[in-house]
Amino acid sequence: MSGWIKLEKDLLTDPRFVAAAMELEARFELISANEAGDEALLTDRNVTPLPAVTLLIGGLARLWVIADTHIGQDDVLALNAHQVDKLVGIDGFCEILPDDWLEILDGDRVKLPNYHRHNGTTAKERSSNAERQARFRASHRDSNNKHSNAVTLPDQDLDKTYTKTKKKVEGEPRAARSATASRLPADFGLTPERRAIAEAEKADPDREFANFTDHWRSASGAKARKHDWDATWRIWCRRAPDFRPRGNGVVKPAWVPPKSIEELEAEERDRAQR
Repeated sequence: MSGWIKLEKDLLTDPRFVAAAMELEARFELISANEAGDEALLTDRNVTPLPAVTLLIGGLARLWVIADTHIGQDDVLALNAHQVDKLVGIDGFCEILPDDWLEILDGDRVKLPNYHRHNGTTAKERSSNAERQARFRASHRDSNNKHSNAVTLPDQDLDKTYTKTKKKVEGEPRAARSATASRLPADFGLTPERRAIAEAEKADPDREFANFTDHWRSASGAKARKHDWDATWRIWCRRAPDFRPRGNGVVKPAWVPPKSIEELEAEERDRAQR
């Protein structure tokens, strides 16, 4: 087995330990009363240097250390009670222990019930695993705390950025426009104002409006949704001169502008806000 044994701190308050310590102390008092004045005998019996509690816990530790190497899988130790007493250095040690700690089987063997459950290889592995898990949880908790502390200050900067952005939006006309884009409305018609825009760009209002509505009603995806359809119509009319009919009657672009229609729409909105 491994080079350590499990000695629980609650052992000192275990009622079985307390009873055994009191029994051992009573025996010491009896020996002292019978052999009063004979210091040599008391020293040989190892009773005067240490109190009963200290002797008992030391004796148990020594017994469990011996068992850790020599006990069998059936929790049986090939030593008799007298030999165990001699090894731990306490006369009557085996007699004062409760049966669930030490059981005298015969003249050659004693048994330590449930020794492997509490101090065997499996028990030690469980204890080691529990310690590793506790260390991991503590390390993980410390890591989370450090990470949380690291992001505290940037939150203040985000707060400032949000405030500045909010003030900017509230002070600009664009805050009044719709927050969501929509497809071309069904009632979007060729009004006199929209006709005038096409004529100002030297485009055929009816033809361009038909192309405009067919294009956007057949389009799909996010690009088919606009915030300002009147701005889209103005951009369409400005681009109309850049298209001309070919011999087969298909209208194809004679020149492709470097900017997308979305970029032109953005410029149109900026001009409208000035």
